[in-house]
Amino acid sequence: MSKPLAILGASVRAAAFSARAAGFAPACADMFADSDLRQIALTELVQDYPQGLIDALENFPVSPWMYTGALENHPHLVDRISQQRPLLGNRGEVLRQARDPFVLEADLAKCGLELPSSRRADQSIPTDGTWLRKPYRGSGGHQIVPWTGERAAQEIAGGNFYFQERKAGAPHAAVFVAASGQATLLGVTRQIVGTRWAMATQFQYAGSIGPVSLTPEHLRRLQQAGHRLANVLGLVGLFGVDFLVDGEKMWFLEINPRYPASAEVLEQSLGFSVVGKHVAACRNGSIEPAPALSTSISGKAIVYAQHDLVVPDSLVRRGIRRTADKTKYELADIPSPGTEIPAGAPIATVLAHAHSEEEVENRLRLLATSLRSKLCTAVP
Repeated sequence: MSKPLAILGASVRAAAFSARAAGFAPACADMFADSDLRQIALTELVQDYPQGLIDALENFPVSPWMYTGALENHPHLVDRISQQRPLLGNRGEVLRQARDPFVLEADLAKCGLELPSSRRADQSIPTDGTWLRKPYRGSGGHQIVPWTGERAAQEIAGGNFYFQERKAGAPHAAVFVAASGQATLLGVTRQIVGTRWAMATQFQYAGSIGPVSLTPEHLRRLQQAGHRLANVLGLVGLFGVDFLVDGEKMWFLEINPRYPASAEVLEQSLGFSVVGKHVAACRNGSIEPAPALSTSISGKAIVYAQHDLVVPDSLVRRGIRRTADKTKYELADIPSPGTEIPAGAPIATVLAHAHSEEEVENRLRLLATSLRSKLCTAVP
């Protein structure tokens, strides 16, 4: 029989599918409770996020639990839930350290790795757009803006934001699994950020493509960073590292100390369950061997709403059918029929598979266009 596993977060569908592939019976609570998630798991819609997660857990069987983004921004809640259920992941103390950009800067700088300079909100910052205002408790690129000094001072006076020097480079993400102070690199993806065809804002995460190749030197530095972070911070299980690549330069940006969004892309291409590796690392304190490289490339894109809309029944029926009939499906995170989606909010996720990054991205563009063409019913 499948073992129960509770999965909590803002959006948990990808982790739930991975858990199923590893032989678990997921019980899920998130902000969407999408149709395809309901097909494979006991699912609770949480409207009072994140506090409502605690109430949702009362309807779940007794089991260990894990979390996805952006619950790392609520370490007190993570510790509270962990008093009730065994945690498979990083506790609150680790999250506080991992999400502090100044801790990250100091630790990685000690081993010769480069990060953009960071400054606190009370320090003097150039207002020419060469620095970014970033939230301490951010996720998915939300609320990141170039700093021009035009925004009201009270927006940063509360200490909710810091500043990071803006650097050039292509955005990437590395996925690691950690145990006993060591980390194994599972793979690297190129991030789709601020892409207009997905209707994402300038720094908003809109998807991933991978696995992608990097130079041996870049891979060496990534593995060095992973080991350093696992050892110094005490990370366990899955975690992600966002970074920029600009020729030979590599700039480390931040840690995502939980199941990262790009993990699904690697899983689709390399044929393994990332949640399975996560659970093994957390329970056994050991890391299973990294998967073999694949010639197949996968990608996903989050499609955001250009205007207010209502989800038609036909989209849900089509999406559920594809999920049931295909191992590698093309549509995911499918909202329930009649769901009203405001402009700027995510509609669904499209997925594609090919033998080159360019082919995958072209396919994602076509799927995103096709999805929008089916969503013409505007909210009155």
